[in-house]
Amino acid sequence: MSHGNSRASAARGQATEKATPNRGAGRSKDRQTLEADIEQTRQGLSETVDALMRKVDVPARARDKAEQLREQAAGTFGTLTRTVRHKAPQARQQVAVPVTKAAQAIPEPVRRTTARTSRKTVQTVGERPEALVAAVAVCAGAGVWLWRRGSRS
Repeated sequence: MSHGNSRASAARGQATEKATPNRGAGRSKDRQTLEADIEQTRQGLSETVDALMRKVDVPARARDKAEQLREQAAGTFGTLTRTVRHKAPQARQQVAVPVTKAAQAIPEPVRRTTARTSRKTVQTVGERPEALVAAVAVCAGAGVWLWRRGSRS
């Protein structure tokens, strides 16, 4: 009986092969599809690992952020510079008239004394910068003294 069963199985196998004559070609396509899927999965996994490595690399992220902030600051500085250059002539014109009027209201002897003192101050600071530091310290001390004196009252 077992012979009969094995013959029946063989006959079914032959019938199946006859019904699907390109079965070997189908396996080849399945294998190619499987290999393509594996390659695609490897590529995706590689990209995921690279992304994780970038996240874990704190010094590189800090450098990238510093570069980004540097570029942003340069852009902001450029914008501000252009704005100032554009608006400076307008501001100069708006201030020129009141300053000229105020300067004309100052008596001539005071203007000469102020100009002479300014020239001497610039000359002294150029020769001895420590004189400027001392003058600033004296002014700051006087300001603190006046402030404290005013807050006691």
